[in-house]
Amino acid sequence: MMAWAVLAEGDRVAGCGASVRPGPRRVAAGARLTRGVIVLLAVCVACLIVETEPAAASAVGTEAREVVRIATTRSSLGRINRNDAVAAIRGWGEAILRERGLSARLEVEVFDALEGIRAAMRQQRVDALSLTTQEYLDIGFEADRVFLQSDGAQVHSRYVLLVRRDGGVATPAALAGRPVSIAEGLRMSLAQTWLNALSAGQAPAVQTEEPGKAVLRVFFRQSAGAVVLQEAFDLVCEMNPQIRKELTVLRTSPPLVPTLFVLRPDWQGPNRVALEEMLERLHLSVAGQQVMTLFQGARLEAHPPSVMEDTISFLRQYREGWRRSRAKAANE
Repeated sequence: MMAWAVLAEGDRVAGCGASVRPGPRRVAAGARLTRGVIVLLAVCVACLIVETEPAAASAVGTEAREVVRIATTRSSLGRINRNDAVAAIRGWGEAILRERGLSARLEVEVFDALEGIRAAMRQQRVDALSLTTQEYLDIGFEADRVFLQSDGAQVHSRYVLLVRRDGGVATPAALAGRPVSIAEGLRMSLAQTWLNALSAGQAPAVQTEEPGKAVLRVFFRQSAGAVVLQEAFDLVCEMNPQIRKELTVLRTSPPLVPTLFVLRPDWQGPNRVALEEMLERLHLSVAGQQVMTLFQGARLEAHPPSVMEDTISFLRQYREGWRRSRAKAANE
């Protein structure tokens, strides 16, 4: 029995509006991004079943079908309706299995809280998880190997805090109480935390937008600042060089790992080996290439957990600083 958990909503870079002559839009709506995650999950499930020993299938007969249990968190669905998401995961997954001439039944469960997945891990009902780094830290286990999305050159993400050159904002603290746009997307999962760390308790009024819109709000003076991926800002500026003339990067984040794919450390055996091989070879298939294009990555890469150390350290330092500030405020 294979079990999965996925917590993901894809990243896109939106084009600019026609008023600044940017060029074509490059990003679909949030539902299409979640669809990319669902397709990735379904492809991986199908690939793993290919490796299932034929003898096991024949032993249970043609009527009994292997059950593949997929789990996701409510928060990872974003604005997508729960029933629509469950139906989509099951439908796309089984369609891929049929194309490969395989027979398997998908069971999909949506967890409303991390405690549900934590319990499933303890009970060995979940073998693999796709999640954010903050969730990985909260669940409280150490993986023996992590799979990270790569663009072919790096696995880390960098955020930039943008302001207008003539906006009078010299430090992040000057954004306190003012509107700041944060780009949407799974790779932006650490952006709010990074901005909070920069603001030192002087929190701005945050709203989420598509990356292109987040940049444009600053350009048109609708927001005092914006946090987007470095490559998203570079793309928007490539489409409209005037934006780089009007905006400036106030701060750049350290390289961070916002998301990862991990396997339960005590899960061993041929199915795990098969899954690891399928993850590393996903980009070699046509379907896999299409999925990775949706993710704006080139491939999934296996790394030792040490690649996460700087990001985990950043999160722990931030949380400790937050606890101290809360304690100080309570004693005043």
